[in-house]
Amino acid sequence: MKKSILFGTITYLFIFNSFAQENITFKAGDTIYFNKGNLNLKSNYDSYSVFIDSIYIEGKKLYKMIEYKENKDQKDFIKHSVYHTLYPNIKGGDYLKTFFHTNGKKSSEGKLEHGLKSGKWTFWYEDGKIMSEEFYYPSTVSEKRKESEMISFWDRTGKKTVTNGNGTYEFKNDSVIKKGFFKNRKKHGKFVKFTNERKNYEEYYKKGKLKKGTSWDEKGKEYTYKETFITPYYPNGNNGIRKHVIKHFKVPEYAFKNKISGRILVSFKINKNGEISDINVTKKLCEPCDKEAVRVVKLLKKWRPGVMRGQKVKVGYTLPIKYNIE
Repeated sequence: MKKSILFGTITYLFIFNSFAQENITFKAGDTIYFNKGNLNLKSNYDSYSVFIDSIYIEGKKLYKMIEYKENKDQKDFIKHSVYHTLYPNIKGGDYLKTFFHTNGKKSSEGKLEHGLKSGKWTFWYEDGKIMSEEFYYPSTVSEKRKESEMISFWDRTGKKTVTNGNGTYEFKNDSVIKKGFFKNRKKHGKFVKFTNERKNYEEYYKKGKLKKGTSWDEKGKEYTYKETFITPYYPNGNNGIRKHVIKHFKVPEYAFKNKISGRILVSFKINKNGEISDINVTKKLCEPCDKEAVRVVKLLKKWRPGVMRGQKVKVGYTLPIKYNIE
């Protein structure tokens, strides 16, 4: 028998590529448990999603789910979002999604593509008053994410301060203040953010393009940058990971004997030192196959860590591995 290994483009920040739909059977009330965004057991979870119904959009079957998230203050689980997804065992969404404040009122609503906001999104304050209307450019994992655009913004009193993409923006809550100005829906001029009166960052834009930025960590150390976010990077990029998987992934004898082919999804984190942690198989195939996928992922070393506003950050990845036995 022959085997072929296919490597899907890796995805970051819990962004997922579109794969061929698989046969999954759910009935109303079925529950899937997660811990830190990863598929988990009922005995150890911090969120769970309940299947409600399914619909077909453009020939694709989407599962409607309600997500409940742990609220440590209330020592209970509260409704966090309602979403549609191609893959119920992966947190995210592939179509319409609505988020909720802890008091049960809507916080935001819009469409997702590949787990990313796309098109017009609407945001609300905790008291139910509208806060903003924003536009997000559709994006694929191979493209650099464009900055979102501000269509309209209202302050907490209900006063509209940004109209048709032009005006002053000032967001406030108990601990955070963000200020800036929009021109033709794009950031223009100085933008700042404070948390508990401590300045987090200061950025300067021209027609939506970041010209320079400065951020400060909790100890007051200063960082400068020209990009708000840089994804983790493996030597030679996706091509390097593809070669690594093809070289190291060995289809288990058990899979050969039982003619088991298919796709495995492995999620993991790249920490500030470029090291892999929190490995979890979110789409299982067979136990020996899953173990082999984890082994191969553990061998992925020498990452350049992700950077947010000049500071190294921990970033989540999902790696799809698909093989066929002929």
